[in-house]
Parts: sequence; C-alpha cells; structure tokens
Amino acid sequence: MIVFGETYLINGDRVLVKEAYSNKDKNIRIEYRKEGILTSELMDRDWLVDLIEEGKAGIYATYFIDRASGDVGVASSLKGTVKYTVEWFGGGFTETVNTWHMGHEFDQVEGCLNTLPQEVRGRRKKRSLADKLRYAHENGYTYDAGHRRSLRNMIVLSSNFLNQHYRFGELFSNEEVEKLYQLIERYQRYCEYKIETAPGWKETGRTHWADNSVTVTEEDKDGNKRTRMIKAPSGDVC
Repeated sequence: MIVFGETYLINGDRVLVKEAYSNKDKNIRIEYRKEGILTSELMDRDWLVDLIEEGKAGIYATYFIDRASGDVGVASSLKGTVKYTVEWFGGGFTETVNTWHMGHEFDQVEGCLNTLPQEVRGRRKKRSLADKLRYAHENGYTYDAGHRRSLRNMIVLSSNFLNQHYRFGELFSNEEVEKLYQLIERYQRYCEYKIETAPGWKETGRTHWADNSVTVTEEDKDGNKRTRMIKAPSGDVC
C-alpha cells in the first residue's frame, strides 16, 4: 500500500508521493529535488509497489544508533516541541529524547521503515529491565516531593503507584511496569539484607534526650559503629 503525502526513499533518493494522477494509467505524481531543483513527474504505481516489496524502497526514516549501547531506533519529531519520540527495536521500548541529544549520543543512518539499512543490521539489542529502570532513574522519573530518590529509598506500594506517582506509565507498558515493580522490590529487599541483616548490628548504648528523642549506638561484627535515632523528638520541649 502506498501512502500519499509521505516521503519515500527510492534508490537512495527522497521522493514525495503527491497523489494518484490517473487510475486508468495507474500513475502517481512524485516530487523530488535533483541538483537542488524541485522536479515533478509521473511514476508507475506498480513499479513503486514492486520496489517496496523487494525492500528497495519504503517510507523514509532516519534511524538512530545509541553510541553507548548499540541499540537502533527510528525517530519521529513531536510537533511544536524540541523533542523526538524514538522507538527502539527489540522490546518495543519507546522514549522521548531532546533534539540536542541527537548530535551527542546518537549516530544517524537514513533508511526505509520497512527494512533496516545494511549499516545497522545485527546491532539490535533488547533492553533488559535493569536498562529500562536505569533510564527512568537517570531521566527524572524517580523524583518524589521535589527530591530525586535512590532506587533503595523509593516508596513503592504497587505497580499502579509507579504509574501514577512516578509516571512510569509514560515510558512503559502496564506489563513492563509490573515487572519493574517486582524488580525494585527485590532490589530493596537485597539492600535491606546487605545493610541491616548481614552485618549483624548489636546495640551497645542508648541515650534518652531532653526532647524525648532516643538514639542508639550499634556495632557490627567487623567493628564498624553507627548511631541512629529510633524515636523522634516530641512533647512541649520541641
């Protein structure tokens, strides 16, 4: 199927398919620039269809290659903004990228939507859950009450809470958010074990302060010491 009004890449040239010229002759009118001059002519519709089926023509697209990971995506400009929406191949991962990032983090390759160009074949890479979580954290999706929370300190009540409070639904599908919720929970349990349980903290002293707060001093099996408050200040003294 040929989409009128779209720009096609035909034999390496960008060609705008304008409209059907004559159903009887099965011709379509195209426009393209040749040596800087805008040229308009008729083209056989069936010939273009054959080229598309052979993978030699298709709707024009700029592919972006993430220099850090090798991931390949196709970007479309968001109207009225300075952002692109990039859909990465392998996993259906979609993200919004500021225009100025394009020149710093991505290589650009021209191609057709119906086929990956030869330059980027074999470079597709499925993003892991950890990659997606890292992207969300690095791009401001773990802010709470004006502060950026670490993954360990994020308040995570449910997958729905991730969607509504941290806006994970803007980046991921509901199925992905559920898996990310489970991943964050596992990570927080691991941190709790490594920091609180594994060291074997034992109380070595307790102080009751005039403001009714209580602090304890503790020592682990390796001789490390810490002081923490177990009761906050309260009462008239505060």
